[in-house]
Amino acid sequence: MPPKTAERGRALALMRSSPELSDREIARRVGVGNKTVSRWRREDGRGTRAPVTRDGLSGEALMDALPAAGVSRSQVTRWRQAGLLPPPERRWYGGGSRSAYPRSVIAQARDAGALMARYGSVNDAALGLLVYGWPIRDDRVRRAYGAWLEPRQHQFQQLQRAMDVGAASDERGDEMAQALLDLFRSGRSFRVARRVVRLRRSDDQAESEPVGVAVWEYLTEVLGISLHGTVGSDDDVARLLSTFGPALEPLDKQIDVARMLYSATTIDELKRTARDTPLEQLRTTCKEVTLLYIFYLVLIDCGVAISDVPASQRPPALSSVFGDQPVMIARFALALATVKRHPDLGPPVRRWLNEFTPATLEELRSLFAELRAIPPQLEALIRRYLVDRARAPED
Repeated sequence: MPPKTAERGRALALMRSSPELSDREIARRVGVGNKTVSRWRREDGRGTRAPVTRDGLSGEALMDALPAAGVSRSQVTRWRQAGLLPPPERRWYGGGSRSAYPRSVIAQARDAGALMARYGSVNDAALGLLVYGWPIRDDRVRRAYGAWLEPRQHQFQQLQRAMDVGAASDERGDEMAQALLDLFRSGRSFRVARRVVRLRRSDDQAESEPVGVAVWEYLTEVLGISLHGTVGSDDDVARLLSTFGPALEPLDKQIDVARMLYSATTIDELKRTARDTPLEQLRTTCKEVTLLYIFYLVLIDCGVAISDVPASQRPPALSSVFGDQPVMIARFALALATVKRHPDLGPPVRRWLNEFTPATLEELRSLFAELRAIPPQLEALIRRYLVDRARAPED
């Protein structure tokens, strides 16, 4: 056999069976020089072969396209280093290789810029990009969830210690509760607490029960569920359930389900889900929550639009009040993913979710579209999450 005929045969076989291999790698495996492999490739008619994946954008092309997208080079560099944008992929050609970005990276950078401008946080921007369906690094998503949960758990633990001291003293009551509220007055969670208390208290309670005591009770419930997965006696659970209005199920069944739900969604369980659940499962759950969110807005806003209520007396459309909430969706998705892991709650929840499909929502949307009952802001949300995302390139 002539010299190197065997090596040439092995090299051509590798080109056919493993087209992703570079000439350098083939040369290393066969035991010849790079130029020799490149010559054999040209002689075999493989010198102009197409890359294994569809062509993308070179770094130069990406930088040239950024001004039109309203994004600077330094921003793209920072966001790529922070894990908000995908790194370039190495793509192999007959004579070598080059790095290429997916063509969709420009739209992803535009979304990253909008999220950074809105939230001012790399972590929240990462959760938003996850909900929008963009490729994002696994560790970036997990750090983003941790950045939300860790401070919240620390703050709740501080509050729990303070309330334990207050409960053991003679000062427990309106003054002590108000002092605790003042201590955490700057926290968003406790501004929410005061608003919730006002909503939950009847006029009679407002007259007979000081707001500090009501806030104390509310915070006790929040801490019990968030840190310990419990809320007290069955009467306490029933009272909490009653704030959500009448239910279809018997009360004892509601209480059993509520207790399982509380134990399944503590901060520790949410952290475990964020750490252990595969990223694609989290992404799927984000899609499920998005679908439920849009489904709810369609039912409420379109239902109001076709009602007999005069236009001047209708409340603002919920889609204009809430709007696009990717971070909220990402957080609810983590809670839903946690519930789906529960051995008793998971199976029925997954069956229930299977009933809500994009096709079902599209049928509902078509019906209301014929009635001209879809507010423009709701149509924009539908396009953002369901239409444009479904048509987005897979590059």
